[in-house]
This record gives sequence, C-alpha cells and structure tokens, in this order.
Amino acid sequence: MKETIKKIVSFLNSRKIIILIILLIGTGLFYWFQIRPSIQVKSYYYQGVEKAKNGKWQEAMSLWAKIPEDSTYLKLIKNEERLPWPSRPPTVLINYNYAKDPTWEELITFLKKDDTDDHLYVKDSFVCTDFAELLHNNAEKIGIKTAFVVIEFSNSSSAHALNAFNTIDKGLVYVDDTGKGFQQIRQEYLTRECERDKIAYIVENKEEGSIGIDYPSISSDYQFYENYVQQLRSFRDQSKQLGMEINVYNEKEVEYETELKNFEKRSEDLGKRENIYLEKVKDYIERVEVYKTKGIGDYNKLKFTEPEELSKEEGNLEAERKVLLKEQELLKETFNRLNRESDSLNNKRYNLIEEEKAFKTCAWNSLGNVTNIKIYW
Repeated sequence: MKETIKKIVSFLNSRKIIILIILLIGTGLFYWFQIRPSIQVKSYYYQGVEKAKNGKWQEAMSLWAKIPEDSTYLKLIKNEERLPWPSRPPTVLINYNYAKDPTWEELITFLKKDDTDDHLYVKDSFVCTDFAELLHNNAEKIGIKTAFVVIEFSNSSSAHALNAFNTIDKGLVYVDDTGKGFQQIRQEYLTRECERDKIAYIVENKEEGSIGIDYPSISSDYQFYENYVQQLRSFRDQSKQLGMEINVYNEKEVEYETELKNFEKRSEDLGKRENIYLEKVKDYIERVEVYKTKGIGDYNKLKFTEPEELSKEEGNLEAERKVLLKEQELLKETFNRLNRESDSLNNKRYNLIEEEKAFKTCAWNSLGNVTNIKIYW
C-alpha cells in the first residue's frame, strides 16, 4: 500500500514539474512575442523622442520607422488632420508632435532643397491647396513645424492656400510655394526664369504680396514688401518714361533718315546738272575756237547770248550748291545731336538694367486685399 501511495505521489510531483515547465515555456513565449516587442516599441519611441529633442531628426525617424503602424506609440509621434473642401478631396495634413519651429536660415535652406515649387499648377487637378499640403507634409517629415493657411480676399470669392512657419528669430513667416501656371508675373519679367519659393506678405485689410526668396536680403516684414513695391513702381515708371523717350528718338531718327535720303538725292541731281553744265561750257569753248579759226558760227550768240545763259546757269547751280552745303551742315548737327541722345538713352537703359538686376527676382502681381486669415497648425 505504501508503495502504491509513493508511486502516486511521485507521479503527481512529476506532472507538477511538467505543468511548471509548460507554464514557464508559455510565459517565455508570451514575453517573447507580446511583452518584448512592446518593450522594444516603447524603447524605439523614447529613444526617438530623445533624438528629436536633441536635433537629430533623421535618427529619430529611423527609430520611429521600426514602430508598427497599428501601435499606439505611432499616434504619439504623428497625427493626421483632414480639412474638407466642398468640391474636391480633403487636404490631409500629417503633423509630427516633436517637429520644431525653424530659424529663418533653416527655413530658407529647406525651401531651396524642397521641390514642391517645381510642380506644375493644373486647374482642377493640382492647385494651391495641393502645393500647401505637399509643402506642409514635406516640412513636418523633416522635423519643421508648419501651418496650412487659407486666406480670403475682398475682390474675389476664391480663397488661396499657402503655409506659415513660426521662426525662432523672425516670428511668423508666410510662404507661398504655388508653382508655374498659377500666378502671372509682371509683364516686364515674362522672359525671366522665376524663383517660385516665395515669402508671402499677409496682413488683414492689406494687399497680399509675395517676393521670391532669391531677392537680396529679403525680409518677412510687411514694411519691407511695401518698400519693395515702391521701388518696383519707381522702376516701372522710369522704364515707361524711357520707352516714351526711345519712341520719340526713333521718330527723330526716321525723320533724319528721310531728310538724309532727300539730301543725297538732290546732291546727286545737282551733280548730274553740274556735269551737264560743264559739257555745255566745253561745247561752247570748242565752238568759240571754231569761230575764231574758221569763222563758222553765230557771233552774237557766241558773244552775248550763250555766255549770259551759261553764267546764269552757273549762278543757279552755285546757289543750289550753297543751299545743299547749308543743309549738309544742319544734317551733321542733327546727326551729332541724335548720337548724343542715343548715348544718353543707352546710359539710361544701362542704368535701368543694372537696377533691374538689383531686384534679382520676378515681380509677382498681388492677388488682392486680404480680408480673412485661417491658420491650421
């Protein structure tokens, strides 16, 4: 009996060991497949946060990329905001919670590298909201905090979308990255390849404006834009005035060319008549010699009539020659004056070209007066 009891106890103890082993294996497997990944994900998250806070955004993104899409930690890193529109798909903004406000220099560097402005504006297909959405998400993805902005105008029922950045050193800066095909540049710059990364100047109840980031010493201050517009208007006025002066000069030049051709024609005609006159004189002298040697000819005609006619003709030719010489002097004066005017116009043109070079950017037309600004961070 005792032996039987011992066997039963031994059997029960062995089953306990097996169960314990099974429990330990199950616990290990649970840890390996459930708890351990969760700890790893948590580690990736907090390591990434630390990297992001220390300005090592790419390293942070590399760590966060290891976090599964369905993880709650991913929602702590980024969130998705949808802005609905009446007649087109919603704008999807991806916001990174640890993105930081940039400095002015960091913003300009980002805009120069980013290719959002290289896209083509296509009506009803890729419009200003798409440009602003793309720039927003591109900036957030590299750790730059960005806003999506919608502005409305007093002169239009259509709104316009752009972006904003709260820079550390320059405050709120608006950026319009809408590409080629949307905004018309001012007429005098149509032949220039334009920088379409633009600082936008947005103030309620004031004119909207934008200046390419390639403009020298560009500032985001609205007063800077107003001074720029004033300089541009002055430049345009000078260009217009120069154009008028060139037109007047061209008219004078045409008039001079006409007078010169007329002078040359009359000079040529005078030369022909002088040659005819010399032939007449030669013929007269020969006939006088014939009369002297052979007595052939009309004495009275040779003595009185023909010399008088030749003398009169010579006088007329001489008078006409003097008139032409006087006209020639006047034409020389006109020619010299036109040369001086041409030099003056060329100098003005050169100065305007140099002034235009100082802008070093395309000049964009204003979209209108801003009545409302909506900012989505």
